[in-house]
Amino acid sequence: MSDKYPWKDAYDGLVHTLEEEAKSIEAIVADVDSSCPARDLRRERAAALRWALAVADNLKHWEW
Repeated sequence: MSDKYPWKDAYDGLVHTLEEEAKSIEAIVADVDSSCPARDLRRERAAALRWALAVADNLKHWEW
């Protein structure tokens, strides 16, 4: 564990949570049989989660 930053476990947990949330929302949006009135809102939320994951991926390359 000496080669890990102290925040690494928290970061990994956050990324995992964001990925799971994005996958579940994308599955709802992709269901064409769904008559969900909030599909557009969910699509925007999924896009925002993917953006947050892209930012998190960029953070991995920074020196802390």
